[in-house]
Amino acid sequence: GFTKARKANFRSLFEGLSRFQEALILPTWDPRADVCWFAFPITVRDNQGFTRNDLIRWLEEKKIETRFLLAGNIVRQPGYVNIPHRTVGDLPNTDRVMQAGFFIGVYPGLDEPRLQYMLRQFQLFLG
Repeated sequence: GFTKARKANFRSLFEGLSRFQEALILPTWDPRADVCWFAFPITVRDNQGFTRNDLIRWLEEKKIETRFLLAGNIVRQPGYVNIPHRTVGDLPNTDRVMQAGFFIGVYPGLDEPRLQYMLRQFQLFLG
């Protein structure tokens, strides 16, 4: 039941947020995959007139919890400074996710009124 609910919640958020793809980068996946999402990742696109923090502050004020995307660019994390590693290039996409990415939940206990409330708050913020 948890898997079914998470997938349905993800689908509802994806469908509702798709109209904001000029401002937000939404998740993508291989169509052959049967993904059971843990959360709904979002990245704010460049030059939107608002930042990730502006959007997160709005959502949190409306009682919609958000989380940063784990480590982002792990080679920039203080705990990894002295760990030998190898990178290819400057890792601009991981930096972008670290600076502009976050996620909202797809908790299986969310019902349709709560999902619609979440989508309404995005609508109010993004216009």
